[in-house]
Amino acid sequence: MFVRIKKTIVLVMLFVALVKSATAQQSLIKIAEHHYGNLSYVKAIDAFEQSLQKKGMELGESTSVRIKLADSYSKLEDNANAERVFRELFSAGTELSGDNSIVYLKYAQVLAGNGKYQESQAMYDLYNQKVQNDPRGKGFSKLYNDITILSKNANCYKVDYLSINTTASDFSPSYFRNGLVFVSNRSNSSGVKRVFQWSQTPFLDLPRRFIGFRWKFNGRFRR
Repeated sequence: MFVRIKKTIVLVMLFVALVKSATAQQSLIKIAEHHYGNLSYVKAIDAFEQSLQKKGMELGESTSVRIKLADSYSKLEDNANAERVFRELFSAGTELSGDNSIVYLKYAQVLAGNGKYQESQAMYDLYNQKVQNDPRGKGFSKLYNDITILSKNANCYKVDYLSINTTASDFSPSYFRNGLVFVSNRSNSSGVKRVFQWSQTPFLDLPRRFIGFRWKFNGRFRR
């Protein structure tokens, strides 16, 4: 009698634990979906990743979660993690159709961004089979069949880093009042600190630097 009661208690405790785990998982997915819908991809990634660490997720739901997780990484230009999640998605033999066919295109773009052109070409071919009226499938598949065209003018340019370069997004430089003004999302140590929800990085601003620099094209230096 005592043994039966003990077994019953253990089974009840396991059931309660499973219910709590499933509830927590669903809660994380809802949070992730909310952030994903608001384009807050950093927060969405954190919640999606946590939800996948918990067991018991159904195949259809895990497919949806991985599609949105990979897309979130892609939006942040984190192609390494985007490729990892896409591989996890397709390694399970997942077959996509309808509106989800666009995932093949996104995976192909990520692979190309990581320099894996042959794999990218194969994924573009799959996308072309799914969506035959989109010229991107045929166009990029043909392009990545011979990638030498992408680097044929490489010797015409030389790119050097400047002392003002940072890990932030610095772009669109222009001469301005004996200096250089450009767009950047580098952190501002003064004033109100606000961040872009998309990537949790500071808003774009126009820093200005007084510098002397040179750029080279076809063997000629210009200042």
